Amino acid sequence: MWFLTVASLGLALAGCSTTNGKLPTLKAGGTVPAVNLPVVCDRFLMPVKAPRVTSDSDSGEAFTAASDALDRANGRLSTARKCRADERKAYGAK
Repeated sequence: MWFLTVASLGLALAGCSTTNGKLPTLKAGGTVPAVNLPVVCDRFLMPVKAPRVTSDSDSGEAFTAASDALDRANGRLSTARKCRADERKAYGAK
């Protein structure tokens, strides 16, 4: 039954908790505390398309396009990280 301990520890480390202050535990046939999170943060996690580069592309333009795409991707990840932190604060155990 070591997997139940590992699963319970995973839930505790993930910030899952019950309102009675006790750590959640998993039992055969038992229920797991759950909450439906909004999907608003997911829109920031969409992939950024790589710029098209061909053998005829100017190397400076290709570098700039790739750098811009990387900046957009990093900006999205940063925004998603902040969004998830707000979700944890709003939906976390009180």
